[in-house]
Amino acid sequence: MAYDYTQIMDAQWQRLQADAAEQVAELEAARHAEDADRTNYAAQRILEIDAQRAALASRATQYASQLQGQAHAAQANPYNLSLDEMEVAKTFTSDDRLSVNDRMRIYAEQKAKYQHARATG
Repeated sequence: MAYDYTQIMDAQWQRLQADAAEQVAELEAARHAEDADRTNYAAQRILEIDAQRAALASRATQYASQLQGQAHAAQANPYNLSLDEMEVAKTFTSDDRLSVNDRMRIYAEQKAKYQHARATG
C-alpha cells in the first residue's frame, strides 16, 4: 500500500527529530572534549536540520491548506459541476421557489441523463 503524504511528512519529521537529538549530543560531547572541528561540524548540522524542519513545516502547512480547500470545494459543489456549469445552473430556470442548491441538483441530474443518453445512443 502506498504511503499518503501525511505518513511521509510524519516519517520525515521523526527522522529530523532523531538527527537533531543526535547532533545536539555530538555537539555537547565535542564541546566537552574541546574539539573545535567536531563542535563546529555538529553546530552546522544542527542549523541544516533546523532549516529542513522549517521547510517540512512549511510543506505540511501548505498541504493542510490544500486539504481544507478541497474539503470546502466539495461542500460548495457537491454535484461536481464546473464553475461555468454552476453559473448556468444558478440561472437556468426562473422558478424563484428553487434554492441555488436545488437548481444545481436538477442541473446535475439533467446533465447525467443527457450524458447517459449520448453514451447509450
